[in-house]
Amino acid sequence: MAFPSTAALTKQAIQDTVDLVAVDGLPEDPVERLNILRFLAKSDTWVPTHCPETGVPLEGLDIVALADSLWPSGLPYGSLSADARDREAALFRAAGRPAPHRR
Repeated sequence: MAFPSTAALTKQAIQDTVDLVAVDGLPEDPVERLNILRFLAKSDTWVPTHCPETGVPLEGLDIVALADSLWPSGLPYGSLSADARDREAALFRAAGRPAPHRR
């Protein structure tokens, strides 16, 4: 019997959280909500309804402009943490656009 890898366990935990949020919604506590949104941003399939950086609902917002205000397109790739790149990609996924290519 093979042991699951850390990546597989992380992916399963993210999917379990996606399923839980789909059923129960996001928590009322703003700190807990932001932590869950940031955790869900690590998924490559989750499409956010709230900004994973600020917790603001995305309904009615220009998502690309919001993402560009948080992470300007001139920022080099190395200046963003892996988590910030995940959150940026999640916002662009919500907008239906690919994340910008950084150098």
